[in-house]
Amino acid sequence: MKRIFVSVSFFLAFSLAVMAEDGFHIKIKEQTGPYTWFTGEKIPAKKVDIDLWIGEKAIALIMEDGKYIVDNGNHCMILLNTKHKTYMKLPVPLDLKAHLDDYALLRYQHYWMRFSVYDVPTSGSVKETGEYKTIQGKKCKGFKKITVGKDELSRFESTSIVWATTDVPFNLAAYDELNVYLQGFLEYNNSKEFNDELKKIKGFPLLEETETSRGPIRTKTIWEVAKWGRKKVPAGMFSVPGAYFQKTAISYDELITGRIGAAQKELGREEKAVYLVLEKLQKGFTERDTSIVEEWVDDLFTEDVYCIGADAPFPNMWEWRRGRKAAIEIFRADWLYWGDFKLYMETADISVEGNAAWAAVFATNTRKPGMKRYRDAETLRQAIVRVINDKVNRDEWSTRRRLYEVIFDASWALVEYERAKEFICPMQLTFGFIKRDGKWKIKQWHWQNPSEGIPLLKLIKLENR
Repeated sequence: MKRIFVSVSFFLAFSLAVMAEDGFHIKIKEQTGPYTWFTGEKIPAKKVDIDLWIGEKAIALIMEDGKYIVDNGNHCMILLNTKHKTYMKLPVPLDLKAHLDDYALLRYQHYWMRFSVYDVPTSGSVKETGEYKTIQGKKCKGFKKITVGKDELSRFESTSIVWATTDVPFNLAAYDELNVYLQGFLEYNNSKEFNDELKKIKGFPLLEETETSRGPIRTKTIWEVAKWGRKKVPAGMFSVPGAYFQKTAISYDELITGRIGAAQKELGREEKAVYLVLEKLQKGFTERDTSIVEEWVDDLFTEDVYCIGADAPFPNMWEWRRGRKAAIEIFRADWLYWGDFKLYMETADISVEGNAAWAAVFATNTRKPGMKRYRDAETLRQAIVRVINDKVNRDEWSTRRRLYEVIFDASWALVEYERAKEFICPMQLTFGFIKRDGKWKIKQWHWQNPSEGIPLLKLIKLENR
């Protein structure tokens, strides 16, 4: 989808050539050939109609259920979902980070997180082909555009031949400014170098043919202008319809698709009650008042709550136990020694069935300079030296095992503080709830960190190979 807008945005500068009482309408056709998806599913060929309406001070780009308005007069961009009837209004020039929800902002900023689209910015190059072609009576110059990027599934690379003409009545400098506004949202992941390369395409593209490879998948797309001409702009084209719901933040899914989605699902009465329990859980970790931990546990958990924490590989260890006493001990220790714990409530997925409920939530545990519980690099290194001394003297371990342990601990302590000073640990949280005497309580909780590095169990198995 993103590739489409790189071309479509070239039309924006026509707004400068349109008189107040008239407009300019451009009909665009895009065709994608059939292909086979990763799962073996056969995806049929698809045709998409795109409309661009241009007024004196605003343009509207319409495709499928998305509509994008750039209002030069009010210096804003309006993003609408015509299917779900939602919208966002963003000032331009666009500061994208200022409009992301907490979860989207985390993934946007911390590109090191696994499977994130941010770990490889979209890059590419543009070169003149030296060839010319006449399209719709206009002399067009050929450009070869190569795009390399990554999405949630895999790396992709595409090669496009763009045919653009300079025989158009608009100001190229003004076009460049308008292009930046729209691309700031639709092509947020472009590297600065790639954006500079795209500026080499001079003129208005009438035709673009693209071949894309994504692992074993090969697709071919043809994008072309079907017709254009002056036309009266329909009433309300550059404004938000009255029945639309205004969203206040861009979610992660909206960011990567470039489309505003539906309004947040309204929670039912019981789902709201479960949601409230999770909010109370967060409040406990925020305030960290260990004098009320027993009262807090009584309020949120059942007497026989089953606890599985992030640091418990086996049952009956410190963070894998059952009962109120275990919960009190675990959470008291967390409040005393953990970093800042945050539930991203916008990710909460809650299901209710009778007197039982389940929830899955993304969370983070953060340590950074200035926190009381933060350890600087030297403090950590001193702690690891003590740990290493203990392991070296464990005669019950083989020399090979002891050397592996020393190498792993020492390299970890040295490498971590070379990477960053702030440490954000992503966490996967699941909860089981039960309703007793009209009140929802947590019956079971399971927290874990994504597996990285060399797990201890794998190391032990390696020794006995």
